[in-house]
Amino acid sequence: RDGAVRGEQLGGGGGGAPGGQDGAGGADAAGGAARAQPRGRDTGGGGSAAQRRVPHGGPGGDPAHRRRAVPGVGVPLQPGASFSENLSFLREMLGELQRGQKSVVFVLDHFDLFLQRQKQTLIYNLLDALQSSRVQALVVGMSCRHDVVELMEKRSRSRFSHRRLVLPAPSDDHALQLAQAMVRLPADFPEAGVRDAWNESVEAAFAAPLTKSLVLREMQVVTSVGHLAKVMRTAAALLPGGGGPPRFSPQLVEKAVALLRPRPAHAVVPALSPLEVVLLVSMQRLEAAGRAPYNFHQVYSNYLQASKLAADGWHGLRFGFAPALNAFEGLLALGLAIAAENRGRGCLRDYRPVQTVVPRAELVRCVREHQGLPQAVSHWLERD
Repeated sequence: RDGAVRGEQLGGGGGGAPGGQDGAGGADAAGGAARAQPRGRDTGGGGSAAQRRVPHGGPGGDPAHRRRAVPGVGVPLQPGASFSENLSFLREMLGELQRGQKSVVFVLDHFDLFLQRQKQTLIYNLLDALQSSRVQALVVGMSCRHDVVELMEKRSRSRFSHRRLVLPAPSDDHALQLAQAMVRLPADFPEAGVRDAWNESVEAAFAAPLTKSLVLREMQVVTSVGHLAKVMRTAAALLPGGGGPPRFSPQLVEKAVALLRPRPAHAVVPALSPLEVVLLVSMQRLEAAGRAPYNFHQVYSNYLQASKLAADGWHGLRFGFAPALNAFEGLLALGLAIAAENRGRGCLRDYRPVQTVVPRAELVRCVREHQGLPQAVSHWLERD
């Protein structure tokens, strides 16, 4: 009986065994997944081959290890599986869809985030699996970035059709309506008094010019409804505790926007070690001398020369080659120094041309306020 239902779902009309038979007489009109097995080879009851591949899917299976099956397909879905297991699941599912003459649509929200992973393994394997199978499939990637196709690697881009549908961003009025709806309490909220008081405060907050300007500015900077929802969730999470009913206010939206605003890379400079700050100062000195880009050897040599000219003032700031190289790579990892574009590819790490992104004024302020640096470092940085 179960084989008949599964054959109808997958094959679009494949017959199953009547009554309580084991499915030996079932026919698969679609050449599909509910293909019958001879009685002599039956391994345990009726149903499709995909069902019999699930050892704990039928009666008598261990409920502690039971896995969910994709509705209408019968392929087991195992939460928490590894990447290779998920890839095997994908290929098995595509095979079942092909035999059942079914189509599939993959929708990848925030498509640009999938392209930021190393080697774009997921996108490549998905497109490769679709290309190698005969199933009718469609991959839809949604993103608010216009350069998302350029982010794709060549091996993935060659498998992409490059069909693009550009949707307009929400209008100002629509954006404000969306933001307000995200924080309103629904009509079925159990406490009517709290709901009415809260919704009144929401309406008053969105009538204020501050809230309108903040919401519209965020939509102009990041044209994403998801980002707008994140701002609203953060604002609601910042509600102060204490007595009285909670009230939404423009100040909560202002705090949320400030918290979610990206911090510049040089904001971490005050927390750097003295060696890392000294290397940044050496880079800044090379920038001022017009010697950018530069590699680690030039930075380290510039530091050694400065420490020898005023040996007394550099007491405690004598660092060897290996620690300095590790600190240099740490600056690259933090994004405080970046590799020069299209230069030095394939070079050794200590010969790679780089440039600092920390503004001089910000570095001067951090050096003055840094507790572990002698006055000689500040004089060296500010010297003409």
